[in-house]
Amino acid sequence: MGKITYNKQKEIIKADSEIFSRIGFEKNYFFISKDKSKVTYSALGKTYNFRDPEEKVRIEYYFDLLEKYNYPIMRIELEVEMPSRTPQYYADIVIYENDDKKIPYIVVECKKDGISDAEFEQAVKQAIANDRVLKAPFAICVAGNTRRAIETEMWNDKEAEKYRFWHDFAQNNLFGIEINDSIARVAKMNMIIHDDGHTNVIGFDALENIEKMREKNRGFAKNCFDIIVTNPPFGANVKRSEHPYLEKFALGRKKDKKGKERALDNQKTEILFIERCIEFLKVGTGKMAIVLPDGILTNSSLQPVRDFLMERCRILAVVSLPQFAFTHFGAGVKSSLVFVRKKSESEESGRYPIFMAIAEHIGYDATGRKDAKNDLDEIYEEFKKFKGKNNL
Repeated sequence: MGKITYNKQKEIIKADSEIFSRIGFEKNYFFISKDKSKVTYSALGKTYNFRDPEEKVRIEYYFDLLEKYNYPIMRIELEVEMPSRTPQYYADIVIYENDDKKIPYIVVECKKDGISDAEFEQAVKQAIANDRVLKAPFAICVAGNTRRAIETEMWNDKEAEKYRFWHDFAQNNLFGIEINDSIARVAKMNMIIHDDGHTNVIGFDALENIEKMREKNRGFAKNCFDIIVTNPPFGANVKRSEHPYLEKFALGRKKDKKGKERALDNQKTEILFIERCIEFLKVGTGKMAIVLPDGILTNSSLQPVRDFLMERCRILAVVSLPQFAFTHFGAGVKSSLVFVRKKSESEESGRYPIFMAIAEHIGYDATGRKDAKNDLDEIYEEFKKFKGKNNL
C-alpha cells in the first residue's frame, strides 16, 4: 500500500467525520454536540455518549443503513430491551419489517473497532442470541469495518467452524499485488468488510525485483505459490530507461545475429508477466490461469515467448474468449484463458494432449448485460472429463 503518515491519516479521518456529521445533520438523521460528547438521534429523540467507541461504530452503521442500504428511518430502533433476559439487556439496533415496529427483521450488535478475533466471535454469538430472543430472521455483527451478516435459522456450531476455517485460510493463504494503490486499497477494504484476510494484499509493481517486493510482504517469493489467477495489463510497454529491472528478465533480453545477448529497450507488459508468474509458481505442482491476448498464441514473431512458456510449463488448456469479453471494461483485444502447470526440473517437454475450447457465450454480452447462455459451464464439465482421462 502507498505510505501515509500518521498526521495525514488523522486529517483524512477528521475530514470524513466532518462530512459525516454535516450530512447527518442536514438530513435530520442525528446531531452531534459541538464538544463531540453527545449524539442525538433525531427521529428517535434519544441521546447517547458519543465518546463511547461502540457508539461511534453504531452511528456509522446507522448512517449506512439509511444512506447506503436505504432502510426507512421509521423502521429503525435503538436500545431495544431483550424480554426474558436476565440481567436486563438491550439490542444495539433493531430494524423492523414495517413502520409499526412490531416484527423485528434484523438485529445488530455493535462493538468497538479493533477487537480481537475471539472477541468478535463472542460478539457474533451475542448477536445471534439477541436475534433469536426477538425472533428476527437475520443478525449482523459490526466492529468498525469488520461486518458479518448471519441468517440465524441456518447458523450452528458447524457453520461457525466452517466460517473460521475459510477466514483463516484467506488470512494466511491469499495474496494479491496491484500496482495501483487506489485499487489495492479498494480490494483490501472489500475483504475487510467481508471479514476475509486482507493483510497480504499489497500495492506494488509486480514486475519489480522480488526482493524489494518482500520488503512489503515476506510472503512473496520465487517458487512459493500453488495457484496464480491473473489478468495482466495488455499493450503497455515497459521501457528500460524508466524501469531498469527490464534487463533482469529473460524475456527482456534478445540474442543478436551473432548470438550475443543484449537487453531490449522495451517489452510488452503481458510478456513480462508470463515470466514473473512462472517465477512465483511452485516447481512441479504450481498452476496458473492467465488471460493472454491471442497475439501471444498466434503471432509468428512471438514464437520465442511461446517457446519460453512451453520449456518451463505444461500447457493444460486454452479457452478462446469472444472478441467482446472485455469490451464493456474498455478493452477490445481478442484474448484467451491459458492454464498451465510449472514443470519439475527433471520433466522433459515431449508431446502431450492439450484441452482446447471456444467460448462464444460467457454470461454477458458486449454491453455487459446478462446473457442466459454461458458456454464456460459446459467447457468446465468437458475439461473435467479430459482431466480424468489424461490423469492431469
